[in-house]
Amino acid sequence: MKALRRAGYGTPGMAAEMAGTGSSSGAGDRRRRARALAIAAASVATAFLAASSAGAASSSSPLEVLAHELLRPADFPAGWKVTGTPAKSSTPASTGGADTKNLSKVAECEGVSAKGVERNPPSAQTEFSKSSAFQFVFETVAMFPSASVARRVVALFSSSKAPSCVGPVVGRSIASGTSQTGVTTSKISIARLGFRGIGSTFTALRLGIPLKANGEQAEVTGDVVVIRSRSSVAIMILLGLPELSQTFVHTIAVKAAKRLR
Repeated sequence: MKALRRAGYGTPGMAAEMAGTGSSSGAGDRRRRARALAIAAASVATAFLAASSAGAASSSSPLEVLAHELLRPADFPAGWKVTGTPAKSSTPASTGGADTKNLSKVAECEGVSAKGVERNPPSAQTEFSKSSAFQFVFETVAMFPSASVARRVVALFSSSKAPSCVGPVVGRSIASGTSQTGVTTSKISIARLGFRGIGSTFTALRLGIPLKANGEQAEVTGDVVVIRSRSSVAIMILLGLPELSQTFVHTIAVKAAKRLR
């Protein structure tokens, strides 16, 4: 939870914003459900390349500028806006070294080398949400030591073993991030999205994430889009209840791919 709060995700302010206001018991239930789902969403978003203090990018670094420019408010339909801004930041992106231990776990599961992947590369993050729904887009850009290392990161998600290795890592991230919130999850389903026209090095997965919170059950759909350009990797987590359309996800991914450098 502390890591999520440092990253600006899953905070009471964000949950309240997503929940709306009201004094009725129905509004209270909605606020509690919103908070639970917001924290669960944050746990998914920080499963890969979560911000840490190591390798932090400065607020004016080219990496943070890229994170701001990769996706812009104008790229989204009406009702979406930048959210999750850290309390002491005047900008919508948070920066830090990317915590890649979960990438190493995926590599171990797939039986491939994690050499280079296990390092904490400089990274920057931005988050968007739609206030009238439980819909989020989390974007992280990381700069790896070389193009070959960045290529291996993308390969972890494009591997034929990815569906069986990525899901458990996401599940453990949710369990860790929501351990004190009453949110639980069961087996996560994963399917590959056959997108075209995103870029030469990319992959996309769709996750079905069963959640139970405050006695209610729901399945949140999460799309993981991973794009590489030279040594830069962008990982976008798009979460929705109801699910975000594949057309929306594809459009956002294409825009990001054109700007990643």
